[in-house]
Amino acid sequence: MRTPAPEALILQRIDWNWFLTLTHAPTDHIISMVNTDGRMSVNKVGTWWNQLPFDSQMKRLWCWQSQCIKMLGIKRREFLAVYRWEVGRGGREHFHALVKVLKKEKQTRGSMHTIRHVWDTKLEYGHTHARRSNVMANDYITKLLSEYEESRFTGDLRQRHVFFNNAAKKYLS
Repeated sequence: MRTPAPEALILQRIDWNWFLTLTHAPTDHIISMVNTDGRMSVNKVGTWWNQLPFDSQMKRLWCWQSQCIKMLGIKRREFLAVYRWEVGRGGREHFHALVKVLKKEKQTRGSMHTIRHVWDTKLEYGHTHARRSNVMANDYITKLLSEYEESRFTGDLRQRHVFFNNAAKKYLS
């Protein structure tokens, strides 16, 4: 039997409300071509998953978190979150998140759709999948589901670790 990762044990101390996947939108891949008469023409060739630099992705994540807090009408300390950045099987970089809102009256399906809406529509960063959290979501975010999931992340240390927002750190301390 495998020993659980330390962060998996810590995650169990919070009854998370939602599990989210925050995926970045595709951008048009543009190729410039020179015509035979010397003029430049620009042609769009389908879509391509041009990835943002990691720092830009992190800025988006923190902006999304701030906007969620604002849209929900709560204080920063009431929005607990743990995140994992990873590259999916298709090569798309994305975040997984577990979110807990401490204000009981904000722990609704409507609030889940609000935080989804912030990434998808308000900020237009891409696509979000959201659902109620459960034990499987906790295990998924720490990659303890199977040896296959664990083996996918041997190279990049950013993909091996979860990171907590300040409110979650303070709540757990």
